[in-house]
Amino acid sequence: YEHIIIQEHVHGDEIRIYVLDDNVIAATNRLPANVIGDGRSTVTQLINEKNQQRKSVPHLYFRPIIIDARLRNVIERQGYTLDTILKKGERLFVREVSNISTGGDPVDVTDQLTDEQRKIAIAATKAIPGLVHCGVDMIVPEDSKSGVILEVNTRPGIGSHLFPIEGTARDIPKELIDFY
Repeated sequence: YEHIIIQEHVHGDEIRIYVLDDNVIAATNRLPANVIGDGRSTVTQLINEKNQQRKSVPHLYFRPIIIDARLRNVIERQGYTLDTILKKGERLFVREVSNISTGGDPVDVTDQLTDEQRKIAIAATKAIPGLVHCGVDMIVPEDSKSGVILEVNTRPGIGSHLFPIEGTARDIPKELIDFY
C-alpha cells in the first residue's frame, strides 16, 4: 500500500463527556455489561435479575443483556459458564464492548474528571466550528490525568447522564434550556 494510517490502541475507561458552551456538564463511564455475584445465583439468574433492574430505569428499559453466542464466548474465555455461581461481590463482565444498548452500565463520573480531561473535551468541541454542545467520547487510561479522544457526537444522547446506574443524575435539559 502506498499510504497507511496507524492508530495507537489505548486501554482504559470509555467516558462520554457532555460539553455545552465551553463547560463540561456531565461525564459517564460506560461499563461493559456485567453481573455481580451473590454467592448463590447462577450467571443466568444474575443476568435475569439485572435485566429486571434495568426495566426500572427509563433509559435502559429496552436495553437488556441478551444471552447469545458472543456472551457465552466472553464468559467461557474467562473460565465461567452460564451455570457458574459467582462468589458474593465478584463482578463478571459478560460483554467486552462498553455499549449501553448491549447491557452496559452508565456510571456518573463527572466529579472525578481532572482539569486536563475537561480541557481536552472542551478543545475537541471547539475544534468543530459552530458546535455548541456535544458528547465527547474519551478513553482514559488507568491512573491517568489525561485522555484520548475517540469521537465527537453531535447527537450525544443524554439518557445515560439523566439515568446513571451509579452516581448523580445530571440535569442536562435544564442546562440546555438555561443556555438557549
